[in-house]
Amino acid sequence: MKTEGMKRIFVFVAIILVAVAVFAFLSFYIATRNKAFDRLEAAIEGNTEDSARMLEGGISEKENMLARMASLLAESGNIFTEENFRSLDENAEQYGFSNILMSGSGGITFGEGVENALQAEVFAQVMAGESVITDLTGNPDGNFISINVPIAGNGEVFGVLSASVTAESLIEEYCGRLLYQDEKKILVGKNFKEIVGAAIMSRIKEDIDNGLAGKVRYNYGGTSTYYYYAPLKNYDMYLLNSFPQSFFDDEVFLDCAIALKLLIEILLVLAVFVFWLLRKERTHTAKMKELFQNIDAIADNVPGGIITYSVSSGDIHYISNGCLQMFNMREREFRVYSENKIENIIFVKDRADTMMKIRAQAEKSDTIDVFYRIETSDKEMFWVRHIAKFIRRADGSEEYCAVLNDVTQQHNMEQELRVREARFNMVVENTNTTVFEWKVGDDLLIFPCNYMEMLGVENKYVRFLARRQMSDVLYEEDREEFFGAFEELKNGADSIRCDFRIQHGGKTVWFALSAKTLFNEDGISARVIGSIVNIDADRKRMEMFKEKSLRDAFSGLYNKDATKMLIDSAFAEYHEYGERHALVVIDLDNFKAINDTIGHLAGDEVLKNTARRLIHAFRSEDIVGRIGGDEFVVLMKYIPDDESVIWKISQLLHDLTQETMAPDGRVITVTASIGVAFYPDDGATYETVFAKSDSALYSVKKSTKNGYNIYKEK
Repeated sequence: MKTEGMKRIFVFVAIILVAVAVFAFLSFYIATRNKAFDRLEAAIEGNTEDSARMLEGGISEKENMLARMASLLAESGNIFTEENFRSLDENAEQYGFSNILMSGSGGITFGEGVENALQAEVFAQVMAGESVITDLTGNPDGNFISINVPIAGNGEVFGVLSASVTAESLIEEYCGRLLYQDEKKILVGKNFKEIVGAAIMSRIKEDIDNGLAGKVRYNYGGTSTYYYYAPLKNYDMYLLNSFPQSFFDDEVFLDCAIALKLLIEILLVLAVFVFWLLRKERTHTAKMKELFQNIDAIADNVPGGIITYSVSSGDIHYISNGCLQMFNMREREFRVYSENKIENIIFVKDRADTMMKIRAQAEKSDTIDVFYRIETSDKEMFWVRHIAKFIRRADGSEEYCAVLNDVTQQHNMEQELRVREARFNMVVENTNTTVFEWKVGDDLLIFPCNYMEMLGVENKYVRFLARRQMSDVLYEEDREEFFGAFEELKNGADSIRCDFRIQHGGKTVWFALSAKTLFNEDGISARVIGSIVNIDADRKRMEMFKEKSLRDAFSGLYNKDATKMLIDSAFAEYHEYGERHALVVIDLDNFKAINDTIGHLAGDEVLKNTARRLIHAFRSEDIVGRIGGDEFVVLMKYIPDDESVIWKISQLLHDLTQETMAPDGRVITVTASIGVAFYPDDGATYETVFAKSDSALYSVKKSTKNGYNIYKEK
């Protein structure tokens, strides 16, 4: 009767304990699931918004890059040429553009394949001086973004420069941190309604109108799907990201598995405790046996396997079932295979190095932590992490208790990351572009190795902005703008761009800086991610184009417009210093006779000889130009007195005299007539002084020719 009563009590207590355990598990499971779901959802929402901002920065960088190309194109003079377009097209891929197109209001078009570039509305908007970003989602060749900027200069818009970039390439470059799954949806643009339908569209309309990020849940293809979206505020576009319900279930299950494991461990402890109460009367030996059984059960449920071995001899004392399963062997097979020595379980090629590491760690610490490979009975190879703790037994023996975990997947992922990092560094080191990171709070600037020496930085520079690091290599005129750009980012600017020069190896090199600020939850600048592009070749090419546009193609002297511009600039620059200049106008005598009698080829040779002699006769700072067929202008700067000008003109008359023989044997002599006026004596502008020099020249032409005349006020 007493036994029956005890059994009833035991059953009752067991039921209560099980009920309490189940209730606790369900409560903990639900709380864990909700918390895991909220954490995962918050991470995805945050990553979606961060990626939208980064994608916006990427589009902005491409827009700035195309605008810079358009600006340089406008400075080249004759814009719509095959040569200019070929240069742009050759550099399109380098700057990340898929296609490029150049068009003008007169119907001039170079290039093809950039959709929307010539739509009337877009074309008119850009010709009005605005940049236009349009999305081309749905193009058969992929999701493209079209960037259209004006080609403008001196307040005039000459045409439109358009380029396309794939949304996928921007997302891959700037949004790689998003956790996309196989059923990912990446769309750019405002065409949500075609994807999610009118019902879902009405639910997110309020967020779209207010430029906010958000989410909706809907059925897509029979599957419950979560749909996250975040705005690209400056471009009237959105970044969309969808995840099926199964993705959340799989991720949440991992967290919930902790609750299940905890329940099993609690039940196991409860079972051991109840079992101990019922078997209290048993002997110490029986209790110890039961205890070892329970320890084995726990060991078998530990991830990986447990193994103990002697410190001195390396003999294996104990091996858990989990460890045997890793090797795919029974215990007898395992002990034969390993010869019961810990070192023999290590793959033979890793053995010597691993044992050396174990001995080195054992001399310094009670804990050993090493990685090595093992080979199963099926010749399968995998990586394990071996974590062992030193134990001294009551009998004085010393051994290690080690946990072996299969880390093959983790090891392979780390290897892949190292390979990708090496590839990235190789790409960076072999291109004209580098990326950098600036931790604003720590004032810590980090550059890739290939740019460190050129930019005068180390891998980690503390107090970069405060101490104005890089000042030694920065071109002096660019220092304030360069450091001012970083000050703007520190003070809350969203992004900046500027060009600067570096003095390296005795040369001056041009770079373009673009950077984007990442803010913390308080809206304070936390990190800056940016890029530096070597634009030296582009700048020098544009300077060469500009120089060519100032020259007369035939003689190599400054052309008429350039001559006027340069002389007016010289007058304005030196007006405040009271400097005097002489404006010399030269016209060849008998030049028409050369063309009419001998021919234009002979006349061309006379003009070229005249240009060479003028360049040789005057200083490099003087301005020498050809303003007509056989008419030339020279500005002699900083003249000390009129006598020096008269002496130079007398010499010039002799130098410019040329003789050419006609077909009939006559000798035709080409001489020069010269008129001279002075700045500021005879005027303050080019037109005024030129008119008086020309008047002096005309009086020579009417009289003797082959002479000069100094303008005198009547």
